Parts: sequence; C-alpha cells; structure tokens
Amino acid sequence: MPSKKLYLQLKKLSPERAKNIDRNNRRRLIRALEIALTAKSIPPLLKKPPDWDILILGVKKDKETLKALIKKRLNKRLKEGMIEEIKNLKKQKISSKRLFDFGLEYRWINEYLENRITLPEMEKGLYQEIVKFSKRQMTWFKKIKNVYWIRNNKEAIKRTKIFLEN
Repeated sequence: MPSKKLYLQLKKLSPERAKNIDRNNRRRLIRALEIALTAKSIPPLLKKPPDWDILILGVKKDKETLKALIKKRLNKRLKEGMIEEIKNLKKQKISSKRLFDFGLEYRWINEYLENRITLPEMEKGLYQEIVKFSKRQMTWFKKIKNVYWIRNNKEAIKRTKIFLEN
C-alpha cells in the first residue's frame, strides 16, 4: 500500500498522531497504524528503578582530549565518504527537511551541498556543534547517580570485576 494511503488511513484512525508524523516514512506510518488499531492509548512510562543491579561506566576525558577526539572522528568520517553518502541520499530524493532530522552531520553537510556555506565553514561549524553537543551529553550524564567514571580500560576491567564479585 502506498504511503499516501497509509497516511490517509492513519488520519482517520488517529488524527492527532497523523499531525506529527512524516507522511513519507512508511515504517513509521505502519507502526502508528499498528498502535492505532491495537491499543486505545499508549501507557505512560513508569519511572521506577530496575529490579536488577546495573553497572554504569562513564569514560572521563579532559576537555582538550575530548575536542581532539571529536576532531579526529569528524575528519575520519568526512574522509571515509560522509559527503558522498549524503549526495547519494539526495539523489534518492531524500528531502532537506528529512536530512535535517537525521542529525548534526547531515544538517551541516546538506547546507554545504546546497551551497549555503563553504566547505571550511561546514567543517568548522559542524565541529563546534559536535563539541557543544558533547557538553550537553556530559551535563546529562552527570545527573545520573552511581556512574563510575573511568579513564582507561584497566579501570573499566577493575570496576567490572568488583561489580561481578558482589
């Protein structure tokens, strides 16, 4: 069944859900229809702690090391063909809006491919956005209790052994 028909069916069954869904994403349309057809409503997630012990390890890096690792990873992804990958997606008629939803790298590279920014502007801007994102991630992780912050594999192995012995 074409996406258009799936969307129209969803619109009849669940108009609120239809307002917020990508009309061209068949997988999400099908899943939304499954939910609309089988469930009256989706129960809210319960925020209770798990019934089992878990070990959460966080990798601690100083800011400069983290920035260097981000730069290295970004350069590697660009050299390995990230720009070409996005060119191919555009050839497959993936919209700019959809690419925007895929994440930072897709947004910035799409801006470059549409000649809105230069290659150096794209590389610098993308790097800066990833650094900002990593700061937000660290802020989020710091709110989690019982995280064991480690610096290397040796500390990870030691902490894991202690956890498994208890």
